[in-house]
Amino acid sequence: MLSWSITFLIVALIAALLGFSGLAGMAARGAADALPVLPGVQLTLQSASEASTSFGWALDLQLATGRATGFRESAGFVGGGLFVARSRRGWQGTAGWRVAAGGVVQAVEGAGPTAWTLAVGTGPWLAGARALTSRLWAVLSVQVEARIMRGDLQPGSLWPAGALGLSWRL
Repeated sequence: MLSWSITFLIVALIAALLGFSGLAGMAARGAADALPVLPGVQLTLQSASEASTSFGWALDLQLATGRATGFRESAGFVGGGLFVARSRRGWQGTAGWRVAAGGVVQAVEGAGPTAWTLAVGTGPWLAGARALTSRLWAVLSVQVEARIMRGDLQPGSLWPAGALGLSWRL
């Protein structure tokens, strides 16, 4: 199995080739109580503006996986939403709302059963960014979604997530 650092570099290369404007390491809530945090990656494609106050859209892909005693949980979500951003002197603050859909898979180690569920969610997100160069920014973001899942995992709950990464502007 590839280490997280090699996997992160491979995902970064694919993201750049596909035109994504941001890549971050993230931590998200797991569906299982035994996995309170799932590490993962977040790819983002976001409209950009040079104005001090701007409105725009953002699309993202979040992939996370984690292991607990006896099983592995993996989750993938595609999301999109709108935001307002304010920039000043190399700093930027962003607030937005997103809608996401995806799935969660729980696989018992060995030849055990696999359970999966579809999920949809919506909620606010906030981000702060600092310019490192004229085109490269360090970004910290947090979000909380109310998610509804099919099946018996958790019929409805709040799912917090946070990400730290880089954003580039072409």
